[in-house]
Amino acid sequence: MFLLVRDVSQYTEWNPIFLGVFSDEAKANDARAVYIAATEKNDPWKEQAYKVPDLASDVRTTPIESHCLPEATTVYLVTRHLEGMGQVSRWYLSVYSRLDDALARAAAEDAEEKVIVEYISVEKFDVNDTRYFDYALLPFKEFDGGLWSPPEGH
Repeated sequence: MFLLVRDVSQYTEWNPIFLGVFSDEAKANDARAVYIAATEKNDPWKEQAYKVPDLASDVRTTPIESHCLPEATTVYLVTRHLEGMGQVSRWYLSVYSRLDDALARAAAEDAEEKVIVEYISVEKFDVNDTRYFDYALLPFKEFDGGLWSPPEGH
């Protein structure tokens, strides 16, 4: 599995911003090209604190530890969020095709001793779906129990 993410200033928003999860690198790279082409004309993150945006380097694909069945069409992404000294950061830990497995990983991560303010979330996503490009415009929000899914009708 591969993630498509966009790096932004840690003083502006959760960094990096999630744009999608893809079954292979080719699909993630195709989505990257679509996102860059669509965003060049009207970049919602053109104004950032302490950072000049550069879509070519800010939008990237990255492999992620996967515990998914090959035929999975919906996955659960486990992430760690940290806040400190005015910065907000996000680390993508792994992706699961079973919600129970994702929640178990989140509980194990959450049980670890914390040095700074952080929390773990589990978010639901459809594989190879670019509709999350629109959600990248919105600030991250915690949802019921940290489980996020797209609004109906999108």
